[in-house]
Amino acid sequence: MTAEYTYFRAEGLSLLAVETVNEARAELKALRKSLVQRFNASDVWGSMRDDPGKYTIGEFLYHDESKVPEGWEVRKQMNYDETRVDAIFAQPPAGSPDHFTIAAVAGLMTRAGQMQRIENALGIPDMPERSLPAGRYSGSFVRYSSMEDAARVPGQEAGVLRDYYTFMFASNSPIRGGDPIDHIRLDGDWYLRVPNIKGTDTPVCVPPDAVKMDYAEMLKLDRVENMNRFPRPRGMTPVP
Repeated sequence: MTAEYTYFRAEGLSLLAVETVNEARAELKALRKSLVQRFNASDVWGSMRDDPGKYTIGEFLYHDESKVPEGWEVRKQMNYDETRVDAIFAQPPAGSPDHFTIAAVAGLMTRAGQMQRIENALGIPDMPERSLPAGRYSGSFVRYSSMEDAARVPGQEAGVLRDYYTFMFASNSPIRGGDPIDHIRLDGDWYLRVPNIKGTDTPVCVPPDAVKMDYAEMLKLDRVENMNRFPRPRGMTPVP
C-alpha cells in the first residue's frame, strides 16, 4: 500500500508561507470576534466563497432577543416540539448603516481569508480532490492512510494530534472533497503534509526549501509534541 501523503519540515520560503497562513488565520479570527462584540452576538456565520472569491458574512447568532440590534431581520429556531426558542439568527436589512459596516469588515476578512491556505501563500494551484470509500476516517495530522483500518498495519500507525481540515470521520457511502496542504507545529518546528499523486509515493508538489521527512520520524515527533502539550502528572508510570 502506498502512502497518501509526504511530509516535509518547513524552511525558507515554505516556512514564510506557514507564517503568512498563521497570521491570516489569526487576523480572520480577530475580525470575527470584533463583529461579535460590536453587535452583542454569541457568534456569526461566515466563509470564503470561491465564487466570487470573497468572504461572505451571514447571520449573527443570539440567545437573548433583547440583544438583537433594533431594526434587524430576525429568524427564530424552535426546539423539536415548538415549545422553546433554541436560537435566534439575525442580520441587518440591506442598505442599513450596520449592513455597510459589516460589508466593510468583510472586505478586510476577504484579504485574510485568501491567505488561509498554504497553496495561496505559495502561489501554487489547489491540491486535487480526494475520494474515499465508505468507512471510518482518521483525523490525525500524521497518517499513512485516511482510512482508520489501515492504521493497524505496523509502521503505518496514525499519530495522535489532529489535523486542521478533517471534518468527517465516518460515512456509510463514498465521499469526495478537498485535500489541501496542511501544517502543524511539532517540537518547535513547522511541518507540512502534502497529498501524494494517487497510487504513488510521489507528492503532488514539493514545497520550496522544505526538507522531506521519514514517516517513522513524523510519528516520533507527533509523540513528543503530544507529551509537550499534555504532560503526564508527576509520578505517573509511562505505559510501555
